[in-house]
Amino acid sequence: KNNQIWIGSNRGLWKVCGEKLVHVASKIIKSHVVSLLHDSHGILYIGTRDGLYIYKDNKFEHVLLNKDYLSLDNVIRKLCLGSNNQLWIITDSGLLSMTMSGRKVVRHYKSEYSFNTICRVDKYLYLGTTNQGLIRFDISSSQFTPFMSLGFAVISSLSSDGKDILYVGTDGLGVKFISIKKK
Repeated sequence: KNNQIWIGSNRGLWKVCGEKLVHVASKIIKSHVVSLLHDSHGILYIGTRDGLYIYKDNKFEHVLLNKDYLSLDNVIRKLCLGSNNQLWIITDSGLLSMTMSGRKVVRHYKSEYSFNTICRVDKYLYLGTTNQGLIRFDISSSQFTPFMSLGFAVISSLSSDGKDILYVGTDGLGVKFISIKKK
């Protein structure tokens, strides 16, 4: 919002103010900030190693995805916006979704996969793993299917043009541009 630049690091949340870097909410957010995501309503979602923080109207809200503070559900790796006011969350336990209105959390676990990153295109989520290449998750049926193997490379980042191309950053095999339609 208003062309602000926010930065997450292992020392918390930061904001660029002019030519200075300002530590934000240091008494509230005390853990690694690993994922930042904003929506069209000016809300900033902050994924940390101890749960989710939501910054709205100059206030921070801490949301635990599992009431057990030490649960791997609360160790966030990546955030992704869905449709219908839904947030998709990669955690150390797997894939979770949360409706923003009621804060209802749904777990979509698949134990054989270790998810690292996420990207949404239409009704599918594309999930980068640490050991199984790309996995596709059909949002409407809640089904996981292998999409494409890239060898044993770790998929460290995913993004898309929103239509057909996935941009896949790997650990060891470079960057891949993948057509969803043609694989």
